[in-house]
Amino acid sequence: MVVRFQSTVSGNTAPTGSGGGVAENRYFGSGGRGDLVVGGTVDTAIPNAPGGDGTDIGAVELPASSVVVPPSPSPTPSPTPGPAPRPVSGFAASIRGVTFARGHNLLLVGNSTPVSCSVRSGTLASCVIEVFAHGRLVASGAVTTTRPSKTLTTKVTPTAAGRRILAGQPLGINAGLRAVVSTSAAGSPVMGGTARLLTGPSITLPVGWRSSQLSGALRSELTQVARLIRGASRVTVSGYSDTGKGDLALTRAEARAAGKVLVRNGLKGRVRSIGRGHSTPIASNRTRRGRAGHNRLVITFRF
Repeated sequence: MVVRFQSTVSGNTAPTGSGGGVAENRYFGSGGRGDLVVGGTVDTAIPNAPGGDGTDIGAVELPASSVVVPPSPSPTPSPTPGPAPRPVSGFAASIRGVTFARGHNLLLVGNSTPVSCSVRSGTLASCVIEVFAHGRLVASGAVTTTRPSKTLTTKVTPTAAGRRILAGQPLGINAGLRAVVSTSAAGSPVMGGTARLLTGPSITLPVGWRSSQLSGALRSELTQVARLIRGASRVTVSGYSDTGKGDLALTRAEARAAGKVLVRNGLKGRVRSIGRGHSTPIASNRTRRGRAGHNRLVITFRF
């Protein structure tokens, strides 16, 4: 019987035969080489058993009938590929039909403005809109469907952080937009843009004092409002005041003057002016600050 082997040796040791067998080994000594793993052949003196196949386990020669040769492993079948995803092209996110574009400051009104995701080919399963400002998520909205669609529409709701930031910004804040969709193709297309975010379809401007004459600062703010809601179809300007003589007539005159400023600066929709006097107080009339808070213009709008 002939078997292959390896052995580890150290030093200038010469192999010797064993029990009438012949051992032949080639290796190097320790002259600067250290221990070496070497190869060679050994012919043992153990006689082959009848019917043996030359397999040596320990010092026992096994008959051929007791040796089981394991079969070669069967090749792993390749997985059957599923249907290829349908390609999606022409993904777009838009606000009232105007596609997101960085630098294109669209008006986004919380719980009011529809935001749409659409594709020209393929289908959508979901659309998520996220709005960021001051390093925070200030509003978000999402829509999903079990019936694949080419267009999905949702509205965004200001987060708690967004409401805190917007509380002191009656004309809204500039914000970044991100639309992420799940489609019939692999991956999740993303589109970004910018918008002017308002808490809701209402803008409150402080008047400051009881007067039918609008201040320069208030006129400037009304000009900005006109630009923001230029496309609104209906606008209502309501004037409010603290308690005092002739407050209904005073607030009516304020509201009418504010409406004229809006129209003069490009507002095309129908404008209605209402004087409400002190009918809806928002603070106490006992303090100067409270009375000042009552003197305000509230502009509501609808697209």
